[in-house]
Amino acid sequence: MFRFGSSKVSVVLLALLFLELLGGTLAQSLWGATAVQTTAFSQVFFWAQGVPLPGLPFWLGLTAINLSLGAWKNLKRTWQTAGLWIIHLALILFCLAGFGFAVVQEELLLGLPVGASSKVAFVKDAPQEVTRGLPFTLSVEAFSLPKYPASNEPSDYISDVRLTGGGIDQRARIQMNLPLRFQGFTIYQSSVQTVDGQMAPVFKITNNAWGFLPYALSGLLFGGLVLHLLLRRPGAKK
Repeated sequence: MFRFGSSKVSVVLLALLFLELLGGTLAQSLWGATAVQTTAFSQVFFWAQGVPLPGLPFWLGLTAINLSLGAWKNLKRTWQTAGLWIIHLALILFCLAGFGFAVVQEELLLGLPVGASSKVAFVKDAPQEVTRGLPFTLSVEAFSLPKYPASNEPSDYISDVRLTGGGIDQRARIQMNLPLRFQGFTIYQSSVQTVDGQMAPVFKITNNAWGFLPYALSGLLFGGLVLHLLLRRPGAKK
């Protein structure tokens, strides 16, 4: 029997998390990284072919609740289980951090024709025009829109960009499935628009200032595992 807070439910939820990540990763080759990141990976529920489906934040939140209940109901409150408590805490924080990043993270949009530059982007889906300053200037030096053979459908968006500011001067290429990571920001090739009759790339920009958190939580998880193994040694303090 499956009961919330049980290890069986944890295994099922972790399997569903894996399937969501695998499906989303494979879907990026079909619909692009931006489309998947802004739907399956960032919405509690999203629409696919007219059908509402649970997104990654849904499974992360559910897993965090299940792990919390499981630890409270099943783990003894003794020194001997300190390692298990730390392991559970790290896993819960992993899920909560993923949920928070996906739901709360602010997304910026910036459309630039070739030859233009900007250090200001617009907040996506804001009720009115809201801008955010960037710690660098983004310039578009070239843009191409390759098509599928015998078709007018674009197979990719390719932008050659330059990032300057704060003593930095870097050139890079951004493609539909190859975003650019720079100074804690991730810049995606989102779509295209027409500016004065010229095709111009539109970039989606997210701030990953807390990108170090997974590494810190991985350290906490490893520390809990080591402590648990040490406390299980013969003669360890009970």
